[in-house]
Amino acid sequence: MSDSMTVNVTCPKCKTAGEAEIWTRVNNAESPDEAQWLIDGFLFQYECPECGNIADLNHDCLYEDATRKALVMYVADPARADGVLADLEEDKPAGYYVRIVDSRDSLREKAALLRDGLDDRAVEVAKRALANRLVSTGEVSRDARVLYGALDEDGGIIVEFVAPTGSSETTIPAHVYQGIADSFTDVQPSVVDADWATGVLKQWE
Repeated sequence: MSDSMTVNVTCPKCKTAGEAEIWTRVNNAESPDEAQWLIDGFLFQYECPECGNIADLNHDCLYEDATRKALVMYVADPARADGVLADLEEDKPAGYYVRIVDSRDSLREKAALLRDGLDDRAVEVAKRALANRLVSTGEVSRDARVLYGALDEDGGIIVEFVAPTGSSETTIPAHVYQGIADSFTDVQPSVVDADWATGVLKQWE
């Protein structure tokens, strides 16, 4: 099920009052266009009809991948995350798993990984291991954001490093990703992010 609502918005640039449709739940099967907007980075944007300024709106959003049986929730107020997680775990459909994310970019990335049929646990661990190696050699800065880009034609995972000084990308070979993915069981943690991946890598040392 997908849900949207109309809210009043004031343009932060010209202060013109307007209305915006915000999506609080996106089911990729029911709303494929909105699912793609999320992946492309447009779902949270509002364009002022007066001056054309584009502003990012901050609100809760639940992404549901009906094929992968996944619920990914972005909670705008971190103080509410534990309560929202508890409700989702209690109400989730049979066979589904739940993820909680702390940013709109993370929601976007999780949606892209689900679309491409990738295990986000394996991707996060692979990203963190790669980032640790490249930081140690000075090839990327420690403050660089590590983002999933896309799959290449050989099934490799393109990873983007975005830092204030610039950006770069490299590829994690498909067999490296698969080797990590094969090491996981069916246990699904509610949070899968860089800190979680760091903990996994420490356990594997």
